[in-house]
Amino acid sequence: MENNFLNNPDQFPLVNKYFGTFLRMLVEHFESTPFEGRFILTASYTTMLEDRLSRIERLGLTNAIIKEVGNHKNPKDLDKRLLDAWAELRALDQLQVEGFSNIQKVTETADFYAQQNGQQYAIQVTRNNSKLESSDVFGATIDELHERFDDLLWNFFWDRLFEKNGNFKKLHEDGIIRVIVIVTSDETLQDPMVRHFACQQIRNLIFDPAFVQINFEELYWLPDLGHGAWFKLGGSPKETHCFADWHDEFGRDWDGSVYRREVDLDSPINHWKE
Repeated sequence: MENNFLNNPDQFPLVNKYFGTFLRMLVEHFESTPFEGRFILTASYTTMLEDRLSRIERLGLTNAIIKEVGNHKNPKDLDKRLLDAWAELRALDQLQVEGFSNIQKVTETADFYAQQNGQQYAIQVTRNNSKLESSDVFGATIDELHERFDDLLWNFFWDRLFEKNGNFKKLHEDGIIRVIVIVTSDETLQDPMVRHFACQQIRNLIFDPAFVQINFEELYWLPDLGHGAWFKLGGSPKETHCFADWHDEFGRDWDGSVYRREVDLDSPINHWKE
């Protein structure tokens, strides 16, 4: 197994600092007994992780996140815990880009506390490691795509959203906004139409009767690329808004800045609100 990181650890000092021991363990296990790990791929594609670690290093929170990985001898368990840590790092990077400040790592009722424009936020992060069962999006009508993907997307987001909503039931403080961050890395979710259906299904899930009580005010969905979708909940689906920046329209000179527009969740196709 060829490894950019293991062959050139000095080129990735932060990856080596925080993940070097774990990656060497995973590669050693993989070479003797291959397994379907996903974080192990980081050993071959380390530039993006190094860049992310570099952006958040000044916050001084990475050690606290890595500490939660624990000491796992089973490579599958270790791979999963590293993916969970990566999700928190992904969310932390996003919070910084969005202009949050005073970000603190916590362990009860939330993963982070942060402020934005004087407003206090409590943030829970979760990662969905599942894969959509179907990736066929070509040559189908809108109705066929809905039939193919709506239930899949519903099930894809349901468990994570339901669990985190339940966790926030314990947190009721005046003046604090509760945020759920869902991190995904399924390639099918990068397709513009599937992405649009996913946003529609997330809104549907939030207002499903199974949520006897909605215990959060905002939701971030962060796929691998772009700045993802930011939902601001209202009292009904019509009063709930989704602002997205998918990074579809930027070239190589993109500076990473955020440019959100409101998604028309009532449109049958991916469309921005006027």
